[in-house]
Amino acid sequence: MEVTFRSVVLSFEKKTSKKLVENFICEEKIKKITDKIKKIKRFKCFIASQFQGCHHCS
Repeated sequence: MEVTFRSVVLSFEKKTSKKLVENFICEEKIKKITDKIKKIKRFKCFIASQFQGCHHCS
């Protein structure tokens, strides 16, 4: 009985840690995408401000 219980616990821990790693990777990807979007918006504002003034930044 003890061996079966232990293997179930190990299996659960393995699945849980795998899920945590997957979630972390997803969060990092989302963070990178969000950062890229922010940089693109800032760049567009900069370009717009060079020509006619950016309505976001002013």
